[in-house]
Amino acid sequence: MEKIGILGSGDWSKKVASSLVPHHQVVEYSSRAFRSHTQFIDVTHRVVWITSKNSEQLELANSLLQSDFEGKIILEKPYFTTAREKDFLIELIESSQNRIFLSQVWAKSRIWKEYLRIILSSGCKFQISALRVGEKKRSEFLPPLDWLPHDLYLVADLARNLDEEIKVVASDWQSDNEIIVGSLLIGTLSKLNLRVGYSTERSNSWKTISENGDCFELDFVRRSIKFNEEIIFQESEQRVPDFPILNFTNWVLTQSSDLEQLRLIDLNSRFLLEKK
Repeated sequence: MEKIGILGSGDWSKKVASSLVPHHQVVEYSSRAFRSHTQFIDVTHRVVWITSKNSEQLELANSLLQSDFEGKIILEKPYFTTAREKDFLIELIESSQNRIFLSQVWAKSRIWKEYLRIILSSGCKFQISALRVGEKKRSEFLPPLDWLPHDLYLVADLARNLDEEIKVVASDWQSDNEIIVGSLLIGTLSKLNLRVGYSTERSNSWKTISENGDCFELDFVRRSIKFNEEIIFQESEQRVPDFPILNFTNWVLTQSSDLEQLRLIDLNSRFLLEKK
């Protein structure tokens, strides 16, 4: 059991905290109190997960790095919304000796690992359609900024497992900047088309068509995987529950750094900083 700090409030902060208890000792902090110096972070925490407003994250991370805190810091998505924030994030990562980690919860989930195993065993040439839309709108930023980082860190994880580079072929902001559509090449053989942003109905899925025509679909909402329309994996039927937030936190605890972060930052900037 490790000491974990949660810096922020709101629904996501509560979800992170509840996922980590009782596996770790969790202490919640108010970002407002921390910024006003009326509350101080326990420097013995192994990790502090910043779950405050995104506009505050980099400032809070910088304050932590300038304190006596020597643990690791997790930042939430969107990791940045402007080119200036992107440059500041890179500066913080480098000055922190890579103690900053970008939240990539789904990449450490059991269902993603199972899906990754299935599509990698199907061959090295496939086409993926990724759809991630929902009805949630935030006042701080546009809907694609909220949803897109999920799919981009999964693309980065897929490319890492294939030992391939990622190339952004096209990206386009549509519907008054409420939707992003784009295409990426993973290596020279595989392609991913994505559609991310606002919709009146929630839908989060990856559909992969292999070279021989087999279809593998991962439904993040129903937590299921289908092979040619037949369910072959259902998270609710597994004997041991899976906790992606806990998985990711435990992974951070074991890592000295995340060498993929700069590629992930560049990938995000190719989409998120090119809106109309």
